[in-house]
Amino acid sequence: MPKKPKHLSVILPHRLKNPNNNNNNNSSSSSSNWNDISSSDDKQQSLININHYDVSYLEEIAMLVEEIVAWTLLAKIPCLSIYRQDDVLRHGIENILCHLDESPIIQQAFDDSLSADSINDAEGSDKSGDDGNRNGLNNNNNNNKTKRNRAVGNKILIKVVYDSGKKIKYIGNYPATEVKNIESLFDIQVNLLSRSDGRKKLVDLTKDLCSQVASNKINSKEIDISTINRYAKSTKSFPDPELVLVYSEEFVLYNYPPWHLKNSELHHIPSVKRPTMDSFYEALYVYASTEQRYGK
Repeated sequence: MPKKPKHLSVILPHRLKNPNNNNNNNSSSSSSNWNDISSSDDKQQSLININHYDVSYLEEIAMLVEEIVAWTLLAKIPCLSIYRQDDVLRHGIENILCHLDESPIIQQAFDDSLSADSINDAEGSDKSGDDGNRNGLNNNNNNNKTKRNRAVGNKILIKVVYDSGKKIKYIGNYPATEVKNIESLFDIQVNLLSRSDGRKKLVDLTKDLCSQVASNKINSKEIDISTINRYAKSTKSFPDPELVLVYSEEFVLYNYPPWHLKNSELHHIPSVKRPTMDSFYEALYVYASTEQRYGK
């Protein structure tokens, strides 16, 4: 592909069935009859009311995350964000981490991407020079001591960011002596997002600024758009996505964190079904042929 994003974001469809809703009579008012709910406000409330998820549903979500990570690796995209408006990613984090750690399809995708790199190197067509620091998010650190000798069969190292960026988990094998350099060693970063990464952060910002004004740490006249922008940027541990894939029946963003979308290309995939590899790569090829003019 002539062009691909360094950071890809995927908004998952919200009508993936939760098997628990078919078996739990107490949840029938929240989301078991989703297709019968006509009001958007009722749908919003039904998402909020879901506090428990069937084990098989959490497993399905974890498998879907696993597949999307594998597709992203094959496309050699170093940063992936996966978003669901509800809290299913947070509730299913243990399943997700387990799938990412023991996934044969992710490891195979990683090995295939390394094999492709080796072929390109042999043909003299790969000029990227990013071997050993494949993530592309730490270009300022070119110290050879922090680079890993990556080869087919090496276990992939994944950085997972979740719980509004407050928690980070590294999955994979790496030398204990290089833990301090781990930020330059991971092969892909996976960010798990929910609605709490949007409106809640704005509420937290408001409370924090009010507290600082009340304690005379800042003057209320100093609060402007640039202040809010600085706060928003300080809460992120990854760059803005260049491409956002929206899987939904209608083209809506479901409260996706707005400060992540400043320069993002939005690609709507009109489906409420499970995302497929074909739709994923088709969107990447469409993006590769687009010209972003940044409002010009």
